Amino acid sequence: MNFAVNNGSGNSYLVNGTEQDAHFVDYEEGIYVGYRYYETRGAMDEAWYEEQVVYPFGYGLSYTSFDWKLADVSALEGKAIDGNQTYEISVTVTNTGDVAGKDVVELYGHAPYTEGGIEKSEVVLVGFAKTKLLAPGESETLTLSFHPYYLASYDDECRKTEKGGFVLEAGEGYALYVAKNAHDRSMAIPFQVEKDQVFTEAAKDGYQVENRFEEVGDHIETYLSRADFAGTFPQTPTEDDRTVEAGFMDLLTMEAYIGSGSSLDVDKPWYAERKPRQKRKEMTYENTEYKLYDLIGKDYDDPLWDKLLNQLTYEQIGYLIGTGNFNTAEIANIDKPKTTDPDGPAGFTNFMTVIGGTATVYDTCFYASECVIAATWNTELVCKMGEAIGNEALIGNERGDGRVYSGWYAPAVNIHRTPFSGRNWEYYSEDGFLAGRMAASVIEGASEKGVYTYVKHFAVNDQETNRDTNGLITWLSEQSLRKSTCGRLRWL
Repeated sequence: MNFAVNNGSGNSYLVNGTEQDAHFVDYEEGIYVGYRYYETRGAMDEAWYEEQVVYPFGYGLSYTSFDWKLADVSALEGKAIDGNQTYEISVTVTNTGDVAGKDVVELYGHAPYTEGGIEKSEVVLVGFAKTKLLAPGESETLTLSFHPYYLASYDDECRKTEKGGFVLEAGEGYALYVAKNAHDRSMAIPFQVEKDQVFTEAAKDGYQVENRFEEVGDHIETYLSRADFAGTFPQTPTEDDRTVEAGFMDLLTMEAYIGSGSSLDVDKPWYAERKPRQKRKEMTYENTEYKLYDLIGKDYDDPLWDKLLNQLTYEQIGYLIGTGNFNTAEIANIDKPKTTDPDGPAGFTNFMTVIGGTATVYDTCFYASECVIAATWNTELVCKMGEAIGNEALIGNERGDGRVYSGWYAPAVNIHRTPFSGRNWEYYSEDGFLAGRMAASVIEGASEKGVYTYVKHFAVNDQETNRDTNGLITWLSEQSLRKSTCGRLRWL
C-alpha cells in the first residue's frame, strides 16, 4: 500500500503544492513483514490464511521422504525457563524414501500477546539445522540450540523497561515448534516464563541496549497492530500526508544537527588545519613508529590502533576515504599497500572498474543470488562458497596489476520488506535470523583465506527508485528497525 512510489501517488514531499527533491518511505507495517504478518493474522483467522498463503515461509519439497523423532525434552516442556540459559532440542531424521536426500529442521518460537502490550508476531524463527546427504534408511540426529533472547520482543515504548530493551514477558502459553515451515505446529514444546526477562545488555560485547532512534519513528502516527489489523492497516499516502512545512525540509539538512558554520572535526585529535592541496606525487611524510603489520591480529579495541591512526595526516585520511571506491589507497609511511576490493555479493563481479585502461577483475565466478542461497538453509555450503571466493581472491588479477582481491563488497544483509524490493536478489531473506546465519557463514569462509568483507545494505534499503536523487528518508519505529537487524547483529 505504501511501497516505492505509493501506487502512483508519489513519495516526494510537497511544500505549498510544490514537489520537493526529497523522497520518503514509511514503515507503517511495523514488525509485521513477510511471514510475521501472515502467520500472525492467520492465527486469528485460518480461513483467511488458507486464502492468502500458498507456500508458508520455510516450505520445501524433496525427492524422498523423512521421518522425525523428537528426543526427550522434559527439561523444557511445561517448565519455567531461565532467560539466560541456552536449551538444546535434538531431532533424529530418518530417510524413509527410495533415494538419497537432505532435510531441514526448523525451530520457531511463540510468545503470548497481550492486547495493547508490546507488539509480537505469532512465531519467529529461532533456529534451524540441515542434515547431511542421507541414504534410504539412514538417520542423523540434529541438535538445535535455543536462547530465549531470540524470542524476546523489543520494548521501544518502554512498557517494561526504562530506556528500551528486549523483553521476554512473564506468562504461560509460550511454545517452541519443531517444524517443517512457519505454519507447522505438529511438534510443539510448551513452556512458561515466571517473571519478565529483560535484556538490556548485548550478550557478546556488553554494550547497553536502549532506544537510539526514537526520532525516526515519531513521524508515523499509526503503526500496524495485531490488536486491530483492519483499523491500523497502512494506507496509500494522500497529498495531505505528503504536504509539509518549509521548516520541516530545513530539519533534513546536516546544519540542523551540527549548527551552521560548525565543523565535526575541530578540536578532535585527528583534526589539522587544511593547507593548499599538493599534487599526490609531491606528498612527503616523515617516518613513523608504528607500521600496519605491527597490528596484524590485534583486537579492534587495542590502543595501538589509535597510535597508528594518529600518525596519519588530514591529507592522507581525506585521500584514503575520498578515493576508496572498490579499492583502498596506499599509505607508504605505515607500509599499507594499495588494495583491490571488488563488488559483490554474487562473487567478485565488479567488471566496471578500470584502472589505467585495464579492468581489475578477471575470470571470477558468478555464484547464485543470495535469496537462492538462503533457500538451501545450508550454512556449511554457504561457508564453502566463501572459501571458494577466498581462493579466487588469492589468485587475484592475473591479467592486470597482479594484485590479490583483498576485500569483498558483500554480503548484503538487508531483509526483503516486500517481494518487489529493488535489490531482493542481493539479500538473503525476509527473516533477519536466517540472513544473519547465512551472512556469518559466508564471512567465515572468506576470512579463512584472508578476505575482509564489507557487510553492506545493512538495513532499510528497500528500493532503488529515487535512491540516486537526493536520497530516501526512511521513517520507522525502533522496534521494526531492531526486528530487521537483531538476528543479524547476533550472528555477525
